[in-house]
Amino acid sequence: MEKEVIKELAKEKLTENYNKLLEELSNLEHEQWLHWSKAVIKQLHEGISPYETEKLRDRTMQLHQKWLKNWKPYDELDEETKEHDRVWARKVLDLLDLGQG
Repeated sequence: MEKEVIKELAKEKLTENYNKLLEELSNLEHEQWLHWSKAVIKQLHEGISPYETEKLRDRTMQLHQKWLKNWKPYDELDEETKEHDRVWARKVLDLLDLGQG
């Protein structure tokens, strides 16, 4: 009986550590995306000349508006958006063979 309790406590601690690492990696993934998406938008805006088509300018603005709502710290994102970052964090954990599967 005592062995089972110890096993359960160890499993809980591993899960707690996994979840903490998952959130830290998700935060890092979000920071990477922030830098990348801002660089992309900057290049798109700088690359559009007055002679470019209106369609290209509109598409760039649509993309900018879509991304703008997530240009904030990871902790301020809604759970659905955080989950997009967690998907990539889990890939790192799986690569390191730290997945929970």
